[in-house]
Amino acid sequence: VQPFAQAVRDALGADTDWTLVWRAPDPAAAVPATVDRTLEARGLLGGPVRVGRVVRRAERAGAGAPPTAVLPDTAARSGPPPRAWGQGRTVRRVGDVTNDHLAWAAPLPGDADPAAVALLVQALRDRLAPAPPPPELYTLAVEVVHSPGRAPAVLVRAALAPGAAEAWAERVAGVIRALASAELDPVSWITLRDRTVAARRLALASPEAAAASLARPPARVLPEPGGARPADLRRLVAALGPARVVVYGPDLAGAGGR
Repeated sequence: VQPFAQAVRDALGADTDWTLVWRAPDPAAAVPATVDRTLEARGLLGGPVRVGRVVRRAERAGAGAPPTAVLPDTAARSGPPPRAWGQGRTVRRVGDVTNDHLAWAAPLPGDADPAAVALLVQALRDRLAPAPPPPELYTLAVEVVHSPGRAPAVLVRAALAPGAAEAWAERVAGVIRALASAELDPVSWITLRDRTVAARRLALASPEAAAASLARPPARVLPEPGGARPADLRRLVAALGPARVVVYGPDLAGAGGR
């Protein structure tokens, strides 16, 4: 849905590469939707428009080696990158569609533990789309999105029954509050950790997906939980920045506003 995609880009930042990132896979899919032919342009260089500019800069400098020094993820930094944004907002759009579409995103701290981020992605998916899923939920994706020079953000996207997006925005916020308020009990923690490991291995089950993962910069590959602890997840969730929300759907109020 192009208008929805544009609204999300506007809310998260025009340079945010939210179309090609690691996501918690659909259990029914053997290959994650993040593997496509734009990997080299979007995944490594931050966006298609950067390819020619970076190559030309290297040619002008007379460099024969690949211009790895100018890639966003390998640039030298004096400290953790800043948050993707500092203020939250809610954007509502009306379009000629039959379903509601929701995007809910919150910026991660610059020093976020990648293992805790992987656990957060899986925890959101498990709590928002249990089996069987709520009847108003059609599809759900949980992703980590990147912007050059800034810390990543966690993004939840959902296709929903008409009129359900507003309530689901609050539902996502409620899950975040619950994860930040108390550590998981031992059984829930072990379950989450095992499901996170299984999701990652499923996402890398095909040779194409495994090769795509190797081609990405290390900063954009979420690891297995390893030695992460419940306190690490709680600390990460508590450190999330203000959310930005996009609601896009049909005009249920008739001609005029939503």
